[in-house]
Amino acid sequence: MNIDSEKIHRSSFYSDSPGLFVGFLIATGVCLQFFGGGRLLLLDWSFGPHTAIGNPSTGFVSTLFVVLLNTIFGSLSTWIPIFFFFPLAMFAMGRLVVSSLAARLSAGVLYCINPFVFSRIYVGHFPLLIGYALLPLALKSVLKQQKSEMYRHSIIVMWWIFLTSISPHYSWIFGVVVLISSAVEILIIRKKILQKIWYLIGSVLVYAIANVYIFLPSFFTSPTIQVGEVSLKIYRTLADPILGLYPNALGFYGFWRIGPGPVLPKAALHSWFFILLLIVIVASLSLPSLDVRRNKLKIKSDDRLNPRSWQLLSCLVVR
Repeated sequence: MNIDSEKIHRSSFYSDSPGLFVGFLIATGVCLQFFGGGRLLLLDWSFGPHTAIGNPSTGFVSTLFVVLLNTIFGSLSTWIPIFFFFPLAMFAMGRLVVSSLAARLSAGVLYCINPFVFSRIYVGHFPLLIGYALLPLALKSVLKQQKSEMYRHSIIVMWWIFLTSISPHYSWIFGVVVLISSAVEILIIRKKILQKIWYLIGSVLVYAIANVYIFLPSFFTSPTIQVGEVSLKIYRTLADPILGLYPNALGFYGFWRIGPGPVLPKAALHSWFFILLLIVIVASLSLPSLDVRRNKLKIKSDDRLNPRSWQLLSCLVVR
């Protein structure tokens, strides 16, 4: 390892350390009540000491990982994923939002402490949250300029496949990112359009082949639950009784399950929407000061969108 690369690794370690430290502090505060032993049983997260592998289409990697954790750690495996979610999310967001330490920590804390995360912890959507924690790193692969476009798109589709193997929801969550990225390059930048179209088609084909184990069962089995108008009504995004749908969704609320359960943060903090507006205003004023790490994201504005525009787009997609 030469001196320059050693300095880069050392700089990355020191820049990531505060975020990891804050993440572990948050994780300790959240999981301290579980340290005494026993299993954490939640709505969609409940398994005993003898866990079957089950249906891999619900998340191949996460299913195997749960079985492995349960075999090695026993009851600790039921809350270890959420403990490591917080430092992982802080680290990933710090790598995406490359700015001052205060900006990285603020973005990380907001990313891992919000009503969306609160609701998903309550119902036990841990695989979804692990994918959520990794999402900024996947977004960075979209932003980062690689040695070749083929290599860049290969990294992007690998992230797409990996996130889907954790939770099938990322087939469309990160799929939206892939489509937006391709649409911007084809319709706005308009350089090497035919090549970009072929890269998009190739990425979708590789993704479909890699996830054939998810799609094939639906052609040979009958679904146990029919999804219709009633289901869509039950699982729709909920509106706030006073402010309506869009302010509620903007505040990371709107999860369909409203109870019985713990009191939502906005019910205990009546001024929540004004605090949200303040956060949005501060974030908007801070956008011009965002920059990319020179030795990590060397993106030329004539090759792709301006880095600041990409960062704004990425934040919107993440949310």
